[in-house]
Amino acid sequence: MLRNEETAATAPTGDPGQKPWLGREIQVLSAINFANAVGFGIQAPTLPSFGLELGIGSTMIGGIVAAFSLGRMLSNIPSGKFVERFGERSILIGGLVFLTITSVLAGLSMTGWQLLLFRGIGGIGSACYTVAAMALLLRVTPASHRGRAVGIYMGAFYLGATSGPVLGALLSGFSPRVAFFAYAAGVGTSAIIATLALPRLDKSGKKVAAQTAPMRVKDALRSASYRAALAANFATGWGVYGVRVSVLPLFLITVLQENPAWVGIGLAFGAAVQVAFTPIAGFFTDRLGRKIPLALSQLSICTGFLLVLFLPALWSFLACFGFFAAGASLSATSANALAGDVTGGRGGTVMAVTQFASDTGMVAGPVLAGLLAQFLSYNAAFAVSASVAAYGLLSALLIRPNNNKNKEAEPEPT
Repeated sequence: MLRNEETAATAPTGDPGQKPWLGREIQVLSAINFANAVGFGIQAPTLPSFGLELGIGSTMIGGIVAAFSLGRMLSNIPSGKFVERFGERSILIGGLVFLTITSVLAGLSMTGWQLLLFRGIGGIGSACYTVAAMALLLRVTPASHRGRAVGIYMGAFYLGATSGPVLGALLSGFSPRVAFFAYAAGVGTSAIIATLALPRLDKSGKKVAAQTAPMRVKDALRSASYRAALAANFATGWGVYGVRVSVLPLFLITVLQENPAWVGIGLAFGAAVQVAFTPIAGFFTDRLGRKIPLALSQLSICTGFLLVLFLPALWSFLACFGFFAAGASLSATSANALAGDVTGGRGGTVMAVTQFASDTGMVAGPVLAGLLAQFLSYNAAFAVSASVAAYGLLSALLIRPNNNKNKEAEPEPT
């Protein structure tokens, strides 16, 4: 068995049992995550109009949208190594500063290729920030409350992501460039807040690192629990953040022949469910252990695809958005808490791989499901997507019962 990777000494701000679990770090990280999500959401409605202003076509606009996610995906693992080398706080602040600079440059773009470049490299800053923030969150939170901490953190993100597009639509009336400057202002402010409000944990963290080296990825992969977290993240990225916003809207328009406005209604409904349910999902993750919420997350996503596969109708289309939202909330809290348990909160690269799994699913899902829908059928696309979630469900069910409670895990062998 792998050794327990965290002891009481790993909480650099003190003994978790002697202070409230919702410490300053979690509050600051959640506030920063909210501001970052608002800024990112502001850009979403303005990208097409900005592309038209620059005189580029729909293919290039699609590439600009995908460039940010691709930049994140390629930068996740290097970001984890940077976290282990320089500490979470330094990489978090550096990522936010990098995002600020690239957002300003994107807003100043004069050609489509410039916008594509700055959006793509902006993903590097996003990866650094995301990996460092989650690693820090899991490190400073006691295992018994990691689900709730992740629930608050991700709930703040979903709330910001819901509010951002509304503000972006208002700002687009002035100029699409304003959205990028607004994002830069928000992220830059977040960097200042992080610098002033986050304790300098890196110095005390050096003593911990000397006693317990960060877990290696190859060691984490020996754990069925960690492999289940990866499978769940990949399936969630594939279905919820990929197919839901690409293939499903086309299915509504071309097969169900419904008004495209229902796509926005479905997305708004799903967003509301995520905002409301994510903190609750975090509570369930701590009370029930990691295994049950993780399994339910994949079952929920699989059910959503099966509904539109076997009962194609407007009501099932809307219902699947609710199932996807509930699944995403349960997956975000349980998978991240489980990965934190396996690493003992010490493993930037290991945590980066979990994010990489999600981003890979987010990129692969729309492409592969889109090809299936185009050359075979939408039923084939939904069946394969349901199978991906079913594999995540099976992986969750294979977690040994004694290793899914809210405690530091001793990963079971293969």
